[in-house]
Amino acid sequence: MRTLRDRLRAYHGGTKKESPSADPTPIPEKAPLGFVWRENAQGRYLFRRRTFSLEKRVGPYPLDSLTGEMLSTFARLTEGSDHPVEPQEILFFDTETTGLGTGAGTYVFLYGLGYYRDSTLVVEHYFLPDISQERALLQDFAEAVRPFRVLVTYNGKGFDWGLVETRYDFHRMPDRSSLPAWRHWDLLYPARRLWRHGLPSCRLSEVEAKCLAIRRQGDVPGRLAPALYFDYLRHHDLTQLDGVFRHNEQDLMTLVGLLAHLCHLIHGEVEGSPEERLAIGRWWIAAGKDTEAEAWLVPLSRENGLPLSLRREARRLLSVIWKRGGEWETVVPHWKRWLEDDPWSVYCWIELAKYYEHQVRDFEQALQMTQKALEVLGTKRLLGRAFSREWRYEWEDARKRERRLLKKLANRHHVGQLDLGI
Repeated sequence: MRTLRDRLRAYHGGTKKESPSADPTPIPEKAPLGFVWRENAQGRYLFRRRTFSLEKRVGPYPLDSLTGEMLSTFARLTEGSDHPVEPQEILFFDTETTGLGTGAGTYVFLYGLGYYRDSTLVVEHYFLPDISQERALLQDFAEAVRPFRVLVTYNGKGFDWGLVETRYDFHRMPDRSSLPAWRHWDLLYPARRLWRHGLPSCRLSEVEAKCLAIRRQGDVPGRLAPALYFDYLRHHDLTQLDGVFRHNEQDLMTLVGLLAHLCHLIHGEVEGSPEERLAIGRWWIAAGKDTEAEAWLVPLSRENGLPLSLRREARRLLSVIWKRGGEWETVVPHWKRWLEDDPWSVYCWIELAKYYEHQVRDFEQALQMTQKALEVLGTKRLLGRAFSREWRYEWEDARKRERRLLKKLANRHHVGQLDLGI
């Protein structure tokens, strides 16, 4: 089986090396599709810049819907950072490659950049017309991305940006050291937090269809890009890659729209589904921001008409916050209100049992709560839930707690008798 290196060598007519300044392809000086030649000391490559009015919409969001306040909230949630972020500091980035590997044998043949400038969204394409000209492209790319502080990708941490760094390392180019120390927002991870249970997968096409109501027509799937590029290397017909360029441009637009949707959702500008609001509350907890989490979870815990499983999870998460903070005057009434409309909550009975045993030292009350939990579990067993792993764990834990409390009560009774001289 031929390696990628062998295939590329065959396309270029053997192993003979060309000087960097030699014209590697028969593409005319006036390149099609709006591309122009760019040249530096390392060689030359093809470049295109397009601008879009900020009134253009990506799904429901115009391109100017991102604000510094929303972006700063997003940064606080995802990074724990209180440093403000402005739209002009963001670089949206996506690549097209010769394969899905991340080693030195995989080339990036198209670098797509999007950024805000002069009341427009600018989309730039850096295209590699010949493998031998990669150093020229990488040199100018490093210069182009240097002014930005925040990199926005989709699976960029796992693939795109790591592959870019590999290309710099492969050529031993010092330009990599001048690449920014990114604040990298990979939107795949927020997407998984919010929608992994509601989507077959979190591929960008599925997420954009759910969040932005975008259904691409006539799109060239990314998986076909390598084959189209290899065909281009044979025939040097740039127009054959027009679909790849449009696909990459749409990916960049989707990154803008998806970031806008996430920011609007997290900032409370659009009302998310109960599942999304619960996920955001859980996310704030993971970020160590309990006050923000409460603002999302308290309404969910009290909202009538929601599935019981959602209300239970919201109440459980609030319990974790308040219990961790030692807010017993808040969490104990919370558990009691919970039981008024959900007496089947084993979790709640057990938490009250823990409170009375360890905080109040009222073993009688703790035993009553534990036996209530066992009563609920016994009823569940009669209803056919005795074989679930969760049921067995809860039953064994409650029985162990009951035995310990009975022992504590017996010891207290025995000590009381000794004090009375009985």
